[in-house]
Amino acid sequence: MAKKTNGGKKNVPSLIIMGLLGLFLIFWPNASLTIAGKLAGIALLLIAAAGIYTWLKDKSTRPADLARLIGSGAAAIVGLWILFNTQSFEKFIPVVLGIGMIVFGATELYRAFKTKNVVSMALAGLAVVLGLIVACNPFASIKLTVICAGIALVYTAVTGILSETKLSK
Repeated sequence: MAKKTNGGKKNVPSLIIMGLLGLFLIFWPNASLTIAGKLAGIALLLIAAAGIYTWLKDKSTRPADLARLIGSGAAAIVGLWILFNTQSFEKFIPVVLGIGMIVFGATELYRAFKTKNVVSMALAGLAVVLGLIVACNPFASIKLTVICAGIALVYTAVTGILSETKLSK
């Protein structure tokens, strides 16, 4: 007798988070960009601090450890630049979101081809196309791009959840 697994529903929590992120982008695009920039700067500073702390604790002169120290210093500089120049960094965020949407859409497209589900193929293909539009940023306004990214994230999340729940049955 075959064992029933929960493998089909393992992506649902991340899809829900993706959908919530999409809603946040739709309703608060300017705040989303600022928050994302600040979080990226803080994350880089934390990574840099961990690397520098590890090097100070070990005080190793091995090339790999010195490279980690140099990389940590560079991460600290970039993190500080992002924190103090968030508006410059905000221009990169739609590209990163678009790339994420392309990757997720391509994954869903691969699954749809495996199951030969034409509707899922079309929806995943649309997610990839929206990701390409957002990543290439043909819009004059970053705010509009962020809203489009939010719409695409919500759409991808909803179609992914529908696909996951259908696959698990």
